[in-house]
Amino acid sequence: MNLDIFKDIFSAIWDLLCGLGRIIYSIILSFKNIVMFFKDPSRLALLNENKNLLAISLKEKQSNGEYNVINCLFDEKREKIISAECNSQGINTKYFDEETLQSFADKDMIILK
Repeated sequence: MNLDIFKDIFSAIWDLLCGLGRIIYSIILSFKNIVMFFKDPSRLALLNENKNLLAISLKEKQSNGEYNVINCLFDEKREKIISAECNSQGINTKYFDEETLQSFADKDMIILK
């Protein structure tokens, strides 16, 4: 997968979520919160039904030192986000818990399995 695709997708989803007022502000983002988003029964059913779907979390560092994080379902075969309006979550945070830091490490994207 091309990382540029994800940068474009990130910007488009972030703009959509801002427009819908679906951004969560968090002082510390925990990995548990990311996992819980994907364990929602409707999302979990989609992931179990379609093996082309990936549960991904993207992060982008802002110039003010904060981070924008998007959790979403990505169809690997079609290379597009699935139902961004209801299956995406935007989070603005300053800090990550230790597990989230380790999961992202120096990457801008993690895929949850």
